[in-house]
Amino acid sequence: MKKVFKRIALILFIFLVLLIGILVAIPFLFKDRIIEIAKTEINNNVRAEVDFADVNLSFFRSFPDLSLGLEDFSVVGVDEFAGIPLASGKEAGFTVDVMSLINSDGPVNIKSVSLVEPRLNIQVLPDGTANYDIAIASDEPVEADTTTTDLTGLEIALRRYSIEGAQLVYNDQSLDMYVAAENFNHSGVGNFTLDIYDLDTETSIDALTVRYDGITYLDAAQLALDAIFNINMPESKYTLRDNALTVNALHLAADGFVQLLEEDINMDLTFSTPDSDFRALWSLIPNAYTADYASVDIQGDFQLA
Repeated sequence: MKKVFKRIALILFIFLVLLIGILVAIPFLFKDRIIEIAKTEINNNVRAEVDFADVNLSFFRSFPDLSLGLEDFSVVGVDEFAGIPLASGKEAGFTVDVMSLINSDGPVNIKSVSLVEPRLNIQVLPDGTANYDIAIASDEPVEADTTTTDLTGLEIALRRYSIEGAQLVYNDQSLDMYVAAENFNHSGVGNFTLDIYDLDTETSIDALTVRYDGITYLDAAQLALDAIFNINMPESKYTLRDNALTVNALHLAADGFVQLLEEDINMDLTFSTPDSDFRALWSLIPNAYTADYASVDIQGDFQLA
């Protein structure tokens, strides 16, 4: 009986070793094809200088899907924004359906996207030209790549996306608006393959600064937002459901929707706060929410509805 158990244990051990070996080897077998697809799709779809240092492949992060990471990536502008970085970061990560890789005749299916420690530099010129407008329209001609005739591109079937430890700058000269966010973290979960779905999001920012038309509205404010949005793609309508927003010491809740029309924006938004302590509102004043805030004597009530 002991010999039987030993044989079974040996067989299981050999199977486990072979399985681990396969999981380690398969990413390397597809590495060249993935690099080829990545570079081809990028070159065919953006007007920018895109580069990355290496490609990291693993089954162990997201088994049974394949985890793909573009390490030390950068996106630099061209034309009016030549030499100006749009984005860079430690890693741009993707979760890929491995079966779509095996089927070389079909598109590669991407299930999730993540950015690790990205630096985002969004610039808008006085005439409205933006450095993030780098996508090549479908009717624009692109140079054919005769070396990749068997590739049919990418298929986005997202279920999750995330941004971790981002540094964000938005400088819009056309609106005289400046926004900066330090240690910006954001994630969203939803079935992006559907026309109508709920998007569950979490957001936190260590220091948010907002200036508009020469006035500073937020100065290094702390922000946290948990919100569920109902996304209606056919109607371009985005409805707020359960949500909780905290800015410094002020707690807020919002209700309503925003709908993008052909030449207009239709919105109906209301804000309320469960807090009536004026002290919470005072924390929004620039330079008021500091280490000494807790010791400041502030009294009074207010209502926002």
